[in-house]
Amino acid sequence: MGPESSTQTNFVISLGDKAQVPIISYSATSPTLTSIRSEYFFRETLNDSSQVKAISAIIKAFGRREVVPIYVDNAFGEGVIPYLSDALQEVDARIPYRSVISPTATDDQIATKLYKLKGMQTQVFIVHMLPDLASRIFAKAKDIDMVDEGFQKKNSARNSSTTALEGFGISQNDPQLVQALLATSFKGLLGDFSLLNGELQSSTFQIVNVFGNGENLIGFWTPQNGLQRNFNSTKKSKYPTPNVVGLRSIIWPGDTTSSPEGWQIPTSEHKRLKIIVPVNTTFSEFLIVTHDPRTKKTTINGGYCIDVFEAVIKVLSYDVPYDLHPYATSNGEAAGSYDDLVDQVYLGVRHILSYFS
Repeated sequence: MGPESSTQTNFVISLGDKAQVPIISYSATSPTLTSIRSEYFFRETLNDSSQVKAISAIIKAFGRREVVPIYVDNAFGEGVIPYLSDALQEVDARIPYRSVISPTATDDQIATKLYKLKGMQTQVFIVHMLPDLASRIFAKAKDIDMVDEGFQKKNSARNSSTTALEGFGISQNDPQLVQALLATSFKGLLGDFSLLNGELQSSTFQIVNVFGNGENLIGFWTPQNGLQRNFNSTKKSKYPTPNVVGLRSIIWPGDTTSSPEGWQIPTSEHKRLKIIVPVNTTFSEFLIVTHDPRTKKTTINGGYCIDVFEAVIKVLSYDVPYDLHPYATSNGEAAGSYDDLVDQVYLGVRHILSYFS
């Protein structure tokens, strides 16, 4: 029996091959182990890559287009990423950034990583690491207000398990034992148990909503039927919306039942939108501009164009911090036409960009 972790597996498998003894693991989950050709290695726990279809189904059901994985910097964390990337591409979602955290990271190092993520537009995160590190990540995320309304996290952290081995024996009937293991098949509490090429086949995943100190089972995912509210449902999911899929009510960060957008404009003062407005004093109904000759300051004070813009901003379901900057000279006159402004921004003219920074 063993090994207890994926990092120990190669060595233990080599021992099993030399001694021709079946090696059964209940905790080595790295997808990279699938490439190891050994008729004596049996993985009776799910390969980490078996989770990615369920994760991508949830991402598509909620209409998310960008996801940031946060994973531990070792073979366990890195092994699942290619499979996750492929699964997300199948549902038209992309990974704009990856956050890799050392298994020995200090709290300050974790906070630095999280602050960087907090300043990004994408607010949907997939956490893949063992519980000891994951618990520190979530605790620090709470400290810096990353579990407030607007953030989403999907945790694929594995439960770590340990087994004390009292002794090690070699069976005298190894070929028969290998065949018996391959032929083992039964129906368990969460689906069928069967091995194919020494690998446990993907069955059913529970989808659990974790909030505060509580948790709530909101549904299931199966390879045959996708997302389902009930385990014994036979209706096939087409990934429309969570309500149509029939998942139970979800409590999101911020103690709300309203699903966040999954992204937002960073609220940092250094990342506010700078909107440059061409000054045209001919039609004051469209744009109201005032100029103070003493301070030589030109100000946008409204008008039809500004009213429409602000009305659109107000109906958005997320906050967009912005500042209006008139494209004007020091005496309040237009600094150029709209085409001039677009050309200078496109060409990256430094005095235009630095003037508004």
